[in-house]
Amino acid sequence: MNNFKVFSKEDIQSVIDMDKVITAVEKAYAYKCDNKAELFPIVTHSFEDGVSEFDIKSGSVDGAGIFGMKVVSAFEGNDKYNLPRLTGTILIFDRETGMLKSMMDGGLITNMRTGAAGAVGCKYLARPESETLLLVGTGAQGPVLLDATLRVMKNIKRILICNPRSPKKVDDFIARVRENLQITIPMEAVTDLEAAAGISDIILTAVPSRQAVIKADWIRPGTHLSCIGSDMEGKQELEEKLLARSKVYCDDLKQVIAVGECEKAVKQGILNPEEITEIGDVILGKASARESDDDITIFDSTGIALQDLMTASDITDSISENKYEEKRNLLLEEMTWVEIDNAIRKGFDTVIIFAASIEQHGPALPESTDMLLGYAEAVDLAKRLGNALVAPVIRPGLSAHHMCFPGSITLRPETFKAIVEDYISAYVHHGFKNIILCSSHGGNFKMLEEIAQSQAALYPENRIVTGLSLEKLDASLIEMDKMENQTIGTCGGHACQWETSMIMMLDEGYVRKDKLQCGHVGELTEELLDRFFNDGVKSVSPIGVMGDPTASTSEKGRRFFNILQELQVQAIQEKLKKD
Repeated sequence: MNNFKVFSKEDIQSVIDMDKVITAVEKAYAYKCDNKAELFPIVTHSFEDGVSEFDIKSGSVDGAGIFGMKVVSAFEGNDKYNLPRLTGTILIFDRETGMLKSMMDGGLITNMRTGAAGAVGCKYLARPESETLLLVGTGAQGPVLLDATLRVMKNIKRILICNPRSPKKVDDFIARVRENLQITIPMEAVTDLEAAAGISDIILTAVPSRQAVIKADWIRPGTHLSCIGSDMEGKQELEEKLLARSKVYCDDLKQVIAVGECEKAVKQGILNPEEITEIGDVILGKASARESDDDITIFDSTGIALQDLMTASDITDSISENKYEEKRNLLLEEMTWVEIDNAIRKGFDTVIIFAASIEQHGPALPESTDMLLGYAEAVDLAKRLGNALVAPVIRPGLSAHHMCFPGSITLRPETFKAIVEDYISAYVHHGFKNIILCSSHGGNFKMLEEIAQSQAALYPENRIVTGLSLEKLDASLIEMDKMENQTIGTCGGHACQWETSMIMMLDEGYVRKDKLQCGHVGELTEELLDRFFNDGVKSVSPIGVMGDPTASTSEKGRRFFNILQELQVQAIQEKLKKD
């Protein structure tokens, strides 16, 4: 079953934050230029020209583990239904499984990511000491463009506001922005655009114009311009000659040539497309920004789907964490007895018990690795299964084969068995119908299977099952190696690429990256496993690593984690059906 979330504008407003949007847009540009993201062809259709139209902008961000689309509808006749003429809807899918994760209103996201884009241009291209900022345009984009830019340009001391078409609107705009954004920097309404442009260090343009509103001769050396108004063929904010004598940057080269600020200058032959640099290359350090304080820099932002997708993906994660499925609402140890009682009454009849370990994980991972993964897997399983809560993870496990390394802890089998059985007894007593036993440590699997069988006989009214078997987990590691086109055994099974990547997914700070070393790589034969468990891990790998973690990444971790969790869910659901 696909349990996706639907978020309203109000849901989005509760978590969206301009600083996070700026970061998301910045990542979108970087992923694109690092070949970790891809834009798909735009789909457009007109039911009736100028009256009812829609388009689909889509793409994938492998670096973030997602793909998706934004569907925009423009229906002029909606006034008679008291509905908005323009609507946008964003859908986010899981890159590994293809499952829909979320669907949400796209209006606020589009507005904020557009403002954030202009700010990213300023961050990387404007002079850091810039003090005077000119905003041209007082429409819906004005406030967000100003807000975002002031967050990245910390030395602005004077703000000039101009609306070339409707000068009378500027005073009201300033009053509104000053109150809503709590801006204390002096803001001035200006009508002489030429004079204002001539004294400005940064110029932000957000005007839906088809003729240049900024002339080339007005701009002094050292100025930066972020332009977001040209997003359709024929639109123009800057005189073509200005682009010809400036260093020009963009979000997507093909798009700005077709519909952006660069369009007319390229068509006239005064701007060579090869001289236009994508901002993502600047962010990654592949291309230079301004080379001197006298350079005039221009950022042509036409807007790309990747900005929407990255922002929407972050919102999906934030809302899932902050509103719908906070960990404290799933972790029994963080809930009050009243909250637990209410949850059981509402149908939360399943408890997930993870057994982990505290043991060595090579030179680069903490001894708490299995515990960290146990909590991550348990919480994710509870979300996927629904109506499930998470028991406190059993931290020490059966780790005798790791005792050859300092810090490892092992429980006696009878102690481990008693702890798990006492967990089960308590949760049966409290009214949970389904008890799921899982392990994030290989040494616990066999004992958990035995406990599940004996406890199922003891409590015939309950369903007590285990998750993924060790055999299927080992088989999946081989499949992961094949998927990554690498030597069988690279994923290995302990402190390997598989575990290290998943820990990076949780928090890269846990990993001592400078200590990553290759351990034993190869097929896990019966003879090898016999030595591993009976003679100790050190007899097979002197550093305690089974596999090669040196090429681990958080992106791989996300892929591996999703595969693991899908297999876990499948195994659990099959066993629950049988029982």
